[in-house]
Amino acid sequence: MRLNSLRIRNFRMLDDFQVPSLGRVNLIVGRNNSGKSTVLEAIRILAARGNPRLLISVLTDHDETALLESDPTVLGEELVANGLKYLFPERRFPTFDDFAIRIGDTNSDLLKIEHLFFRTESEEVQDEEGELFENRLKRILISKADHNGLSADGVGQGLRISNGSNPAISRSTFIEFDSVRTRLRHALWDAGVLSEIPCSFIPTHFIPQTNLSDLWDRVSLTSFEDKVLGAMRLIEPKLRGMAFIKAPIALPSTNMRRTEARIPVVKLEGSDERIPLNSMGDGMLRVLQLVLAILPAQGGFLLIDEFENGLYYGVQEAVWKMVFELAAELDIQVFATTHSQDCIRSFAQASQKHPEEGVLFKLSQSRAASDEKRIIATVYSEEQLAFASETEMEVR
Repeated sequence: MRLNSLRIRNFRMLDDFQVPSLGRVNLIVGRNNSGKSTVLEAIRILAARGNPRLLISVLTDHDETALLESDPTVLGEELVANGLKYLFPERRFPTFDDFAIRIGDTNSDLLKIEHLFFRTESEEVQDEEGELFENRLKRILISKADHNGLSADGVGQGLRISNGSNPAISRSTFIEFDSVRTRLRHALWDAGVLSEIPCSFIPTHFIPQTNLSDLWDRVSLTSFEDKVLGAMRLIEPKLRGMAFIKAPIALPSTNMRRTEARIPVVKLEGSDERIPLNSMGDGMLRVLQLVLAILPAQGGFLLIDEFENGLYYGVQEAVWKMVFELAAELDIQVFATTHSQDCIRSFAQASQKHPEEGVLFKLSQSRAASDEKRIIATVYSEEQLAFASETEMEVR
């Protein structure tokens, strides 16, 4: 899947955010807390078709399922449900109807998430002979205006997650708050005929080595292994090979108790010694996790938060060139964030060799009085990117 444009409404700090045109490789810039990571989150949720597992994971990463209020009566499923409000603007559930998180392109909503109130009624289902076949619970939606005047007894709430702009294949699933944990535990989530879109997310911190070893197993002794090693040679040209081996390690948090884990080791030209990759510097590890995350994203999205982390400026252009080439080869759309002027310049230089494939857009608050400081996107043209690569033009 590839997005030609992007529109995100009513998601966290993004009221009505639009990017009219996108490329295969997109760099998102802006000041701290401008919403760059929020855009990546929205695309992750879109790719997962609103899967509650990912919603809870995103909230957990921000400590938003933690109980911050001193209320010992809020436990279990209520705690999870309490965190879901953080997905909406102003960190609260909407108080009126027809207000939903909407993620898609500028022409249609590909994903819609609504907060709703409901009550249940028993409905008799009869067979062909008119005899009672079963009693079925029917969910009756309640408007938010009516809910304010009703007793809380018998009134439930939840999220309705709707996928697809085509009614013929769209699917809506209702997640009741008192059954969120149960549904996740039993993996009852179903996006209908729309399967989840492949998506790899590289966070600002380093991916755990256990995850890296699993990704390595997918490429080991395949043609893609050569691409992984080639990418790592951008940092260390003397690299001969790499493997993950089981080795004893000490756990400082457990009084130095020893355990076993698979760790990456490398061999360099002129040496038979196996060297732990972690001793080679952050750049090697960052490139490894980047290139290993590319293959699972085939046909979907690769999301990179703070692209420049661990990468010396002198190698960033070469890494960008690799990303452009592999994205085209594997039909991947890339979205990366940065607050580094060096990263912007290296992206601009790499994109010159890929006309119409690289797009840079900047997040900032609108200065128009009618927009009330709404976060907007400014897309930079190829000419502006080329100018940025040759000058000290500030686009952060």
